[in-house]
Amino acid sequence: MSKQSQLIRQTASALLVCGLITSLLPDLAIAQNPSRSAVAIVPLDGPVLAGKPVTFKLNGNPSNP
Repeated sequence: MSKQSQLIRQTASALLVCGLITSLLPDLAIAQNPSRSAVAIVPLDGPVLAGKPVTFKLNGNPSNP
């Protein structure tokens, strides 16, 4: 393997590692301080009712709607 191709591989590997670390930094900051998270869990005052179940009535041949 020539020195030039080895240098290209090492440079590409270093850039990929730097990109991965950079992309993970915001997630680590949010994990350390959950109050900065965009997602909030809101407590509910009472039971949550999803509503009545929905049913469908099909007419005709079910294999060819």
